[in-house]
Amino acid sequence: MNIIKLILLLIFSFPAISHAYLDPGTGNALVAAFFGLVGSVLFFSKNLYYKIKSKITGKEIIKTQENKIAFFSEGARYFPFYKDILIELIKAKVKFIYYTQDLDDPAFNLLPFGDPQADLDAFGVQYIGSGNKGYAFISSLKEPILITTTPNISVKNYPISKSKYCKNLVHIFHALGSVGGYKKYSLDFFDTVILPGKEFAKDIRELESKRNLAQKTLLIGGLPYLDNLIERAKTLDAKTDGKTILIASTWD
Repeated sequence: MNIIKLILLLIFSFPAISHAYLDPGTGNALVAAFFGLVGSVLFFSKNLYYKIKSKITGKEIIKTQENKIAFFSEGARYFPFYKDILIELIKAKVKFIYYTQDLDDPAFNLLPFGDPQADLDAFGVQYIGSGNKGYAFISSLKEPILITTTPNISVKNYPISKSKYCKNLVHIFHALGSVGGYKKYSLDFFDTVILPGKEFAKDIRELESKRNLAQKTLLIGGLPYLDNLIERAKTLDAKTDGKTILIASTWD
């Protein structure tokens, strides 16, 4: 009887076939994580190469510039609000780092993966994790300038705080709406606000006056997202039968 128990134990302890299921969402996340890892390895390898070569030759091959500008995105749907700004910075060769909480963020497409001639020191895109992991990362950033569409930073009970290293916290508006549509205190801890138009400055100045806040730097930057929509609209067939109903969210 003991021999039979031993045989059964061996059979069930070492199955011949193991069945597993990987859902499509997890598969996509793994693929995105792989490309993100490849990008990080390329950055690390290139920097290591130049450091070793500079020590051997006694010459500094590349003077590495520290990131001064950081972007924070909560997810892929926010990329259109950053896109034009990022492209202009890349054209002007202004160094920045883009932090995202989404492995499917289109910002990863800005990186020329597989191009050995690409200048991967120009800018970076980094996945920082979702939820509390990402919030903690942003709250301890070393970059002195942080640009984000996310309001409420450093407001009581909000999970993200302004890093002690951040000297200029910059907010970008989502849409052609005033700060009156935001939650209370949502922009109180920001240093700069990029406005869709000059008429939106009045509400911010009024809040600053009523709460005895230091005046923010207000910049008129328009709303790049609208430019993208206009260009997209030109490619669409606008003909309808007159009975079409458009259902849309407030700003996505």
